[in-house]
Amino acid sequence: MLRNYRERCQSSKRGLDVPSVSSNGIATYNELGFEPVVWPRVYDRLRLDVSSDYVAPSTDPDTLPPELPIVQSDRPRVTQPGLQYKTWRYLSTVVGPTSQHKLLVACLDTGCVMTIIDADLARSLDLPLHKCTPVPVAGIGSRHLSSAFVSFDVFFRGSENAARIPVEAHLVDNLKAKLLIGMDIMGHEGFRLDLDARKLKISSCLNIEIPIAIHAGRRTRHVAPTGSSR
Repeated sequence: MLRNYRERCQSSKRGLDVPSVSSNGIATYNELGFEPVVWPRVYDRLRLDVSSDYVAPSTDPDTLPPELPIVQSDRPRVTQPGLQYKTWRYLSTVVGPTSQHKLLVACLDTGCVMTIIDADLARSLDLPLHKCTPVPVAGIGSRHLSSAFVSFDVFFRGSENAARIPVEAHLVDNLKAKLLIGMDIMGHEGFRLDLDARKLKISSCLNIEIPIAIHAGRRTRHVAPTGSSR
């Protein structure tokens, strides 16, 4: 499969097998100027093992899995074509770094491999700094190089109790989110997101339910949970 893909990439570079300009108004690859992606190179960067012995699935009708009934999404599109991505930006919740009572809004980012914290916030919490090998941090609006981290407990407050989770957060200067919870915590602790119910369940803490907010615009109001259930 990879060999065939390389051949298609080389053909596209020579101008072969490239779709011509469409007459139905749909942009073609030529119009968009896409460069072919060399997947082996991408896999190398991600340190993934690509086996040359890969065998494509059989197309024999007798060996194909049975066709399953289709369940159509019941969610209507609420935006103009091409603008659907603007309705979902990021998730956040109210947490207490080092204490249940000093609260701030933290971003929940399933696309970030590590938890990061604003350097000024870390200093204000009077936490000891630990030096580490510089780690490049990108995808948060700008590029940073983090060479220190702090260790502390984060409290996620529910309606009747609070989850206490130890974290290591790498320092980043001028971080707008102040505290960004990454997959190193969300995956390890078994975070389960329910976007419809606007709730987060933490498997490692007896499935405590924590309210979350979905940011679809510039203004989202958080309400810290109280003793009553919401």
